[in-house]
Amino acid sequence: MERYCVETYNFIEDVKFQKFLEKERKGKYLNRASFLRLLEKCKKKWIQILNSPTLRHAYTLDYDLE
Repeated sequence: MERYCVETYNFIEDVKFQKFLEKERKGKYLNRASFLRLLEKCKKKWIQILNSPTLRHAYTLDYDLE
């Protein structure tokens, strides 16, 4: 199984990550500092999801990512 890393993963082209980030943002306006904190948190969480088959399956169902 491939292991993903925050430093090398291409978040910009990952449509599922973009959907995940939008759901975490909940449609609220965030100032730049708040958005960057949320982005970093979501990146770490997304890599954790990708590296765990159990989490990947659960988030696929929860976030309708397929």
